Amino acid sequence: MRAANGYSPFADKGKVLITGASAGLGKALAAEFQSRGYQVLAAGRSREALEKLSAVSYYPLDLSAPGAGTELARQVQADGHRVDILVCNAGLGLSGAFEAQSPAALDALIQVNVAALTALNRAFLPEMRSRGAGRVLNVASTGAWQPGPYMAAYYASKAYVLSLTRALREEYKGTGVTVSALCPGSIATEFSRRSGRADPGRAMTPEQVAKTTADGLLKGKGVITPGLENKALHAASKVLPAPLMAKFVAGYQKRLL
Repeated sequence: MRAANGYSPFADKGKVLITGASAGLGKALAAEFQSRGYQVLAAGRSREALEKLSAVSYYPLDLSAPGAGTELARQVQADGHRVDILVCNAGLGLSGAFEAQSPAALDALIQVNVAALTALNRAFLPEMRSRGAGRVLNVASTGAWQPGPYMAAYYASKAYVLSLTRALREEYKGTGVTVSALCPGSIATEFSRRSGRADPGRAMTPEQVAKTTADGLLKGKGVITPGLENKALHAASKVLPAPLMAKFVAGYQKRLL
């Protein structure tokens, strides 16, 4: 077991495995669930950052490596943890013209956003079904609702996450297991800079998103969309044709490059 410092013996509602927990939204989600009495199993790339969290166990692991999602599940299960809530939060962004993005960077994005998330769902959902209880949160994006020129692979990966989540939610209906998707807009983290674009502004704080997320997940909501602007965007995406939405997103993303 990779025991972390700061473990609270009073956290007894269950265990939450959070990927991408070392910073940003993942770190805020860890704090939010801890405040509600859950024990956190924290996974992320930075060992140093993970060790600062009040977690039961930490797993320094790069999910962009092939098979990393399966390996993380193996380590958690080998440590004897029962995962009551799985939060697939880790994600990579990539901005700019598609042809300018390196094959290696695209491979890494797909490994983290699609392959690792899928592997973790596959590893823990059967366990939850067998117990008749459990929750899964897959972090998608407002980008899941329409094509995203100049962030094409990122938007497409989040559309996959949302579609997978909705399908699994139906498959697990009536089993005691809920599968939910989080579709946040801009969050005040390092995501935009690391994606290669400017901060779009008007971003919600990670703490605001984390609270809304935990509220929605624990209520069993299927799709959680924090913020009124993001809810309005979701409504627009349902009625406007995809080519028009793609044109709108292209102009928006170009301004941030």
